[in-house]
Amino acid sequence: MATSLRALRRLQVGLEAALGTPVPATSKIPGDITFTEELDKYYANYPRGVRAPVTKGGIPVRKGAMVRVEQDLSFEDLLVPLQAGLGGKVRTGLGPYVYTFTPALGAVTDVEGFTVEYAEGDGVADHVTTEFSHAFCPRMSFNWAFNEIATCSWELVGRVASDAAVTAALTEHTDREEIESNSLSVFLNDSWATLGNSQLLTIVRSGTLEIETGLTPKSTIDGRSDLDLTGINSGELTGRLSLVGELDATWETERAHWRSNDLRFIQLSVTSGTKVLTLSLACKFTSPPAFTDSGDGHTLMTMEAEIEYDPTGARAVEAVVTVDSALYAA
Repeated sequence: MATSLRALRRLQVGLEAALGTPVPATSKIPGDITFTEELDKYYANYPRGVRAPVTKGGIPVRKGAMVRVEQDLSFEDLLVPLQAGLGGKVRTGLGPYVYTFTPALGAVTDVEGFTVEYAEGDGVADHVTTEFSHAFCPRMSFNWAFNEIATCSWELVGRVASDAAVTAALTEHTDREEIESNSLSVFLNDSWATLGNSQLLTIVRSGTLEIETGLTPKSTIDGRSDLDLTGINSGELTGRLSLVGELDATWETERAHWRSNDLRFIQLSVTSGTKVLTLSLACKFTSPPAFTDSGDGHTLMTMEAEIEYDPTGARAVEAVVTVDSALYAA
């Protein structure tokens, strides 16, 4: 019998109408996929009359499932972690469609859940077909560097996985568009209201953004025989930003803001035809600037920042994605 091929792994997702109620997948997600079943066990270690383990193989106390995705950054696929991780979604337009994600920071999260389908096979038969529901996103990250494709990674965590047939004949979004790092723009401003007004030109070399959504599986004594989550905990939303730029007068000004512990506002943006992506955040620089040699004659300065709540704009993070198709439920 032939063995499974990495190239034939399939990840498919469907947006749940009711959180935790499985639905058929509607979209195929490309990327480097890692699927993990979670199982915590209790092992008794008290005397049992013999000098050998008597553990019953461990007694399950918690179950769950997780999938990690590493992929090229695209307008379309990014909607999955944003809906499942940031929440606060508002969709407008009838084509193009504008999705705005403003996380609720003074209330319980209102993220949406996904059903996840995963399959592995040899091209003739699937050896693994499984699904789990109630999937949310605890973390996501973005990377960009000149002359390279922009990339992202994200995770979906949910209820225990079960063997189930996956939805047949799904394809990637037909209008899926990857984002090149050189097409991105980075803006740095003094307030949330002025975000997008002052672009950092001819200096930004690379950057990374990591967002911890603060969402974790909620476990309560609810009589669930599956021993999996009963909800989502709304913890603290945090994040870290690293920006590498050629040292000039503008970039040096940010070192002064670091000394003064000023609140700064940064936006990552890209437009391609009717498609738009903006990631906006309020932050404070947290580490002393690091100076390095670029290797091509320039001095580089790296600034490290952490997401910080802005009381004036009442925000910390916001994302806006404009796409040509209504990819998920409004």
